[in-house]
Amino acid sequence: MSKRILALFWLVSLFVFFVPAVFAAPPASQAPKPYQPQNLGIKTSDLIVQINVTSPGAGAKWRVGTKKPILWTADPAHVGPLVKVLLIRKDQVQTANGYQSQLLIKDNCPAGGGGIQWDIPKTTPPGDYRIVVMSKSNGKSGTSQLFKIIPQPVFKIIQPAENSTWELGKSYTVKWTYSGEAIGPLALMLFGSGGNRVDNIPLNGPNGDRSYLFTVPKTAYPGQFALMLIEVNEEAKLDNDLLGYRGTYIGIKVVKEIIK
Repeated sequence: MSKRILALFWLVSLFVFFVPAVFAAPPASQAPKPYQPQNLGIKTSDLIVQINVTSPGAGAKWRVGTKKPILWTADPAHVGPLVKVLLIRKDQVQTANGYQSQLLIKDNCPAGGGGIQWDIPKTTPPGDYRIVVMSKSNGKSGTSQLFKIIPQPVFKIIQPAENSTWELGKSYTVKWTYSGEAIGPLALMLFGSGGNRVDNIPLNGPNGDRSYLFTVPKTAYPGQFALMLIEVNEEAKLDNDLLGYRGTYIGIKVVKEIIK
């Protein structure tokens, strides 16, 4: 047998016996095991937000003296049948015994009730707050987004003066100021027999002016009137007020003609 044939014979032998061994599957004892998640002692129910406070929303502005909805979702099976609703300041933290609230808004609320209506006390200090809804059974809680409580604005008419005299058919400049956080728009009303009302007046004019040229109707009946400045929006609504909105007024005397 020639050397070339002998070499070819050995090459074929190596391919037949060694190559299959290289690509064969490893023994069962060496095969990779399927991934098994590590048990960390965490229950699936613990990963779910137990109480989700949906109102107030982030950045909301709630005025003192108004009624607002505090809303949440919760499963009584996880948090118990009853919760309490707390108001906490922005920088407050949870203590060992639960949140030390700025105000206990309401106690013993049904956990699955969905929410309550809150009459915000007029004495509530303005500032940044959160609402906390806390279980009465196991201390589980949910917290709202950060929101603001703001004071009611205080309006003042600075022109004309109290008990000024106006003439039928003439126009007069009304000026005002306000403090606090107003929203607008405003309405001016000459309240009396045959008076006039103008709505949708901006809080501040184009140059920051707080003024409006107001006309006395020619058809009004001479006599005593009230010049009223009111803020017409949901935040300014009042329960027991003649016009139903927050504002201010002064007395005005209307005459047919001013005798000079």
